[in-house]
Amino acid sequence: MKRELTTEQINRLYRYVNDKGVEYFDIQIELVDHIASIIEERWNNYSEQSVDETLNGVLVAFEKYGFKRLVREKERQVARQYRRYFWQNFKSFFSWPKVLFTAVLTWVLFEFIQKTNVNALQQISDSLMFPILGIALIYGIFLFVRRLLMLRKLSFTSYNIGGGFILFKRILQ
Repeated sequence: MKRELTTEQINRLYRYVNDKGVEYFDIQIELVDHIASIIEERWNNYSEQSVDETLNGVLVAFEKYGFKRLVREKERQVARQYRRYFWQNFKSFFSWPKVLFTAVLTWVLFEFIQKTNVNALQQISDSLMFPILGIALIYGIFLFVRRLLMLRKLSFTSYNIGGGFILFKRILQ
């Protein structure tokens, strides 16, 4: 009969991996899955070992190699992927139809502002300012609430406050 880890033991593995400094949820999942597979394999091969002996033996073996190296490698992979996405989007943004459309819109806006008197521009500004600020405020609240309610998804995202800015800073370096 095959022995399997219980939910409590799997949660213990998640806590262990998190305590070792692995903040990224997708890496935690991969590591816990790998550790659990090794433990179950050892249980099936050496059935005389207790749960704690097997668990501690595997965790000590993983601790020897360290998790920081795995996390750094994953950060490098994701940084390369994000740089590739950035340059693909950068190139697609500056394609000919978009550049021409942006230039025409800029020219039309410039001509409109140049030919309109100051009082008319002031009236337009006064009548549009509060609705636009209200829409921006509502949208900001929506984004804030959505982020609070969002479940931890499988992504290379740090769920600490400001984790996205750290990853973005590393990409730019």
